[in-house]
Amino acid sequence: MNIDFITDINKGLEDSLNYKKVDNFIVKILWWHLGVFALVAFLNAVVKLASFYPSPLAWRVISIPEAIVTVLIAAMATLITTLLKGNIQNHYLWRIVVTVAIVIYSYLFVFISGGSIEMHFHFFIVAALLIIFADWRLGWILLVLTALHHGILNYIQPGWVYYYGRNDLSVIAHALPVLAAVIFTTIISINSRETVFNLQEATTRLDNLALKEDLEALRLALDKSALFSATYRKGDIYYANDKFVEVSKYSREELIGQNHRILKSGFHSPEFYKELWDTISSGKVWHGEIKNRAKDGSFYWVNSTLVPIMGPDNKPKRYIAVRIPITEQKESQEQLLKKNQELEKMNKLMVGRELAMAELKKKIKALEQGLKVQDTSDTLPAKES
Repeated sequence: MNIDFITDINKGLEDSLNYKKVDNFIVKILWWHLGVFALVAFLNAVVKLASFYPSPLAWRVISIPEAIVTVLIAAMATLITTLLKGNIQNHYLWRIVVTVAIVIYSYLFVFISGGSIEMHFHFFIVAALLIIFADWRLGWILLVLTALHHGILNYIQPGWVYYYGRNDLSVIAHALPVLAAVIFTTIISINSRETVFNLQEATTRLDNLALKEDLEALRLALDKSALFSATYRKGDIYYANDKFVEVSKYSREELIGQNHRILKSGFHSPEFYKELWDTISSGKVWHGEIKNRAKDGSFYWVNSTLVPIMGPDNKPKRYIAVRIPITEQKESQEQLLKKNQELEKMNKLMVGRELAMAELKKKIKALEQGLKVQDTSDTLPAKES
């Protein structure tokens, strides 16, 4: 066990320890305390229950002013704790506030009851309640506050509670049971915290294992379907997957340390590559189609996504490239375009041929009409002179 009363030893375990619900529960407990305390103060000051018979609630009658002041103190302890809930970033500090607030109720219950033995049990209730935070230090803070409480009652103002006056043995008699309770709650809190911590670690390991399996599956999927590479800032390759090696026809050893320029096909213009580098150098993702040349001189097309990984200087320190082979699609598109061009050419020829035929038909028709006119003139009788 690390003896640390300063830092929040449960930082990072807030969700596992369900602190959000625990805090709401504690606030409800404090408001219930306020209601019960106000009722007891009323019975002891107004009804004067102790004047009728000895009661666990009161061994003495308290005055109206005493009742009003103690209820106001209780209300302030509850209200301040409620207002601070969720507004203190350091949850350990919040837990200390809760501990002090509940112990204040222990002080007040003992005070208004005139030192009733039954009311002293509230300190043990507090010790048991604080286990809910799984923070062993709260019990020892409780022990210090309890010792302070009995020290004040015994050595400074014994008349507030003890009708018999100062009694040094009473401090020891009250401290020992509380000390035993704190030791037990410390063991329980440490055990609870370690259990939660171990469960969280086990969950994290399982999550990491699942993530590792997912990443391995993703790597296998990439190797089967995409060219994956990683480069340094200047574009030198330091990782290339199996698909990259397969499609580029370079060995992995030939690719590592080389620049992507070795894959240039000469198809794209310098402006194309300038726009690409300007985009990723500014920290933006670039996406587009690139025609590359393999080692054997053959060409292949890839649908590329280039992602910059930013460094602490807010500049790219590495680049990740994922390329999907689309050579077959591009070849199909080129063949389709070529066929469309041939069809368009044939259509133009057909249209031209049809126009020529139509023109020829017109000429033939005109000739036929001319011949008919000539034949008619030849068969007419000559006029008499």
